[in-house]
Amino acid sequence: MAELTTGIIENTPFGGVRPTVTFTVQITNDEVFSADVEILGFFVSGNTKVLYVQELFTLVAGEVISRVYFAQFDQFEFQFITSADGVEISCWGKGSSGDLVAAHRVLPAELDPIGSVSIVGATGATGATGAGVTGGTGATGTVGTTGTTGATGAVGGTGTTGATGTVGTTGTTGATGAVGGTGTTGATGAVGATGTTGGTGAVGATGTTGATGDVGATGTTGATGAVGATGTTGATGDVGATGTTGATGATGAVGATGTTGATGDVGATGTTGATGDVGATGATGATP
Repeated sequence: MAELTTGIIENTPFGGVRPTVTFTVQITNDEVFSADVEILGFFVSGNTKVLYVQELFTLVAGEVISRVYFAQFDQFEFQFITSADGVEISCWGKGSSGDLVAAHRVLPAELDPIGSVSIVGATGATGATGAGVTGGTGATGTVGTTGTTGATGAVGGTGTTGATGTVGTTGTTGATGAVGGTGTTGATGAVGATGTTGGTGAVGATGTTGATGDVGATGTTGATGAVGATGTTGATGDVGATGTTGATGATGAVGATGTTGATGDVGATGTTGATGDVGATGATGATP
């Protein structure tokens, strides 16, 4: 059971018009069973609260209802008594044009409990731990969907190029190695004797020379004519306009390929001359 209040709401006219003219109450039963609700409405007269609304009704599980009450008072208050904690109540004022009055909106968490808050006593001693069997592990919950990937950050600026290092000094050239001594010249071998020259082959016979044709008679030379006087050179005429280029003539047909001449007979291979005898080896000359 819960007893809740909006507290006293200030509704003094401004410019002759009250901020709230009606007060709407919306109630929902979030329990799985029916719940009773009583609404009490008060206005303030002098130093006294006067009851002007009293309504009692029952809500089935999951039911939502709305109530609208007259509220043209300088100050007013609404109280709610419910039979179950799962009953949620919200209320708000509306002006003469039906607009919500934000200052007169009261959400479920903003309703105050009626009555003093009990003083909490000292915590009692902890009872002995029960020896009950541990229940089975519940099924693993469904994995939540992956969140959207954040935007890619801006690419950082390119760092300054470092200074080029100093070129190292060239190392000293190593000393040239000593030239090795010239080896001893070997003895010159003896020149062998010249072999006998093979005989000269016979010269082939010279073919018969054809007869020389007769020389034709020389014709009589005509007399040389007198050279005429050189005429006066005429003035150079204007260069005529370039004529239109004539159309390109058709490409002529490719001529027929001529008949390949007969391959001549291969001449007979001449007889190889006899190899001369190897001359005797000459005596070895004396060593100087």
